[in-house]
Amino acid sequence: NDEDCAEVTLGAAGVLAAMKPGALLVDHTTTSADMARRLAAECAARGLGFVDAPVSGGEAGAVNGKLAIMCGGSAEDVARAEAVIQAYAKAIVHV
Repeated sequence: NDEDCAEVTLGAAGVLAAMKPGALLVDHTTTSADMARRLAAECAARGLGFVDAPVSGGEAGAVNGKLAIMCGGSAEDVARAEAVIQAYAKAIVHV
């Protein structure tokens, strides 16, 4: 949920506090669009890249490296993420 995602990413001990400018956050959660916008804005303010990348395919897709991932974000950030996502996804679509 949004609250859990916010705590893990935006909290005092959250992941964004440990990231250096230029790093890239890829969010595979299925939280709300408002949460994705909030993370994107916070990343931009800190000089970080951001890709909203919800996943489809369930446990079997994950085990077999056949997930479908819909990516939102700048073309540059999605391209950076794609190099890693290809290891566990069958389809990557920039929307």
